[in-house]
Amino acid sequence: MSPLHLVRRSWGRSRKSGRSTLRASGQTLVEFALVIPIFLLLLFALLDFGRVIYAQQTITNDAREGARKGLVAANDTTINQATYDKIRTAALVMTPGVTLANANITGHAGACTATAADTTSATTCFFPNGVTCGGTSPYVEVNIAVTVPMLTPLLSNLVGGSIAVSTRSITYLPC
Repeated sequence: MSPLHLVRRSWGRSRKSGRSTLRASGQTLVEFALVIPIFLLLLFALLDFGRVIYAQQTITNDAREGARKGLVAANDTTINQATYDKIRTAALVMTPGVTLANANITGHAGACTATAADTTSATTCFFPNGVTCGGTSPYVEVNIAVTVPMLTPLLSNLVGGSIAVSTRSITYLPC
């Protein structure tokens, strides 16, 4: 027997019981219609929350890079607005895929008293204890906060449209 003959013969057998195959294909279609929305919701939820985790990891690396740049800048020059701009620029360079602006990058809560004031964020300070060794250990603190919008409409309604993500990096200056 030729392979073509075997295929025709087996196809012919499944066609003999015409009503049962039509019922089976209808049942499969109904099951698919019930399962696919749940599957797609789970898939898009994974993608949305994956974007949130990616943003968290990215801004964590940004804060570390900004704190490292602040540490290097504190050892090289006097602290002024150019130093703060270097910290922000170092953090902004490392942000692929996350919308980040200078206003998202701040220092320790409270105005600077030991160093020059920051014109971008006057209520925060990257060097709260200054940069000279004394009674308190000097350190660089970089805080970054962003909001990640949810793309899936149902999840967006559940979580309020977006999820706020923030991180902080503290690096102590060597004394």
